[in-house]
Amino acid sequence: MSEGQSTLSTTSIRRFYDRLGAWHDHVEFFEGAAKQVALERLQLRTGLRLINAGCGAGKDQARLVEALKPGGLAVGVDISSVMARLTAGRTGCPTCQADIRRLPLAPGSFDRLLCSYVLDVLPQQELATVLRGFGRLLRPNGLMVLVALVHGQRPLPRAISAVWQFTYQLSPWLLGGCRPIDLHTPLEQSALQLISSETVTQLGVASQVIVAGR
Repeated sequence: MSEGQSTLSTTSIRRFYDRLGAWHDHVEFFEGAAKQVALERLQLRTGLRLINAGCGAGKDQARLVEALKPGGLAVGVDISSVMARLTAGRTGCPTCQADIRRLPLAPGSFDRLLCSYVLDVLPQQELATVLRGFGRLLRPNGLMVLVALVHGQRPLPRAISAVWQFTYQLSPWLLGGCRPIDLHTPLEQSALQLISSETVTQLGVASQVIVAGR
């Protein structure tokens, strides 16, 4: 089965995360370490403007809002209207329901962009275009931090990513549409500058944390 055949449709992704809702807080058991690294790589400080492209249920968004006080702005975007409402209710920050492939935001609006565990839901062939769109949202010297599942290199992560990929091919729905991906090739195609790349492993699941700029 090819990726094009197995990738969930936009409607299916939205429906899955609408149903997941606040349960999202309890299924992130392998994501915490990579997200902590991502938060550090964002180099947040007061007064910055940030967009969280795929804000989920708002748990991470609350940390971003606090890190930017006073005077900063954290905007949350999610394809799920349920997730967007949860984030708005939990944080009080501006939040909207939108597809990250078509963000309704002005170019050069943000100093920082975070996208964690969202790109690994999209078809590989769309990633370069999405990353170019992210780049247009950044101000000069702005940073984006991307977090996604990656194929493991050590024995245990490699075995887990193989099982994950096999399960994904059988039914993407079981995994919320997520699977290990490569971000380096689409990043090169997007003409963005790679600043750093590192792999973070938690409970045998490997994630990549990439920092890039315009």
